[in-house]
Amino acid sequence: CLLPTYCLALFLSMLGTNLPVSAELIPLYVGNSWKYKMLGQRGEPVSNRVIKSARIDGTYWYGMEEWGDLYWVRSTDQGQEEAMNLFDIIDLPDDTKIEKRDVFYRIPKSLDETLEYKASAGEMKARRLTEKVKVPAGEFDVIEYLYKESGDPGDLVMRTLISPGVGIIRFETQDTSA
Repeated sequence: CLLPTYCLALFLSMLGTNLPVSAELIPLYVGNSWKYKMLGQRGEPVSNRVIKSARIDGTYWYGMEEWGDLYWVRSTDQGQEEAMNLFDIIDLPDDTKIEKRDVFYRIPKSLDETLEYKASAGEMKARRLTEKVKVPAGEFDVIEYLYKESGDPGDLVMRTLISPGVGIIRFETQDTSA
């Protein structure tokens, strides 16, 4: 093999490990945007976009607008990390520090691995689906994220399908309060 990266990817795919080509679940570049319709919801499609970047603690973080809120996120080998103490702060001071981090979307490394962990105020389960998911933009290999947040009067359940390197391709919510 002339290209070592290609040879390694070919070797790993022959072993069936199904490792991600890139740790980046959602491409974080200023100007990137996604639109998708939430299943079970009426109205306009949801629009997410990366609006700015900032160097914090020596690392680039990206300001991502989602549902009218601003989240500071970055990609790591484990998945997408969120700066919890910077929620909805658009203009960051030069001395900004990340005080609390959370890897909200973690990456299962193989088809047979299921990750279960605490995320924000709820519980998350992540697993790779064996079948491709078809949406209007095409068919994609995806990681399924099931998030459950218990509360009063009921539970909030979210199912997010993310195609690594592409982004969110489907999002569903269920509120059990009714």
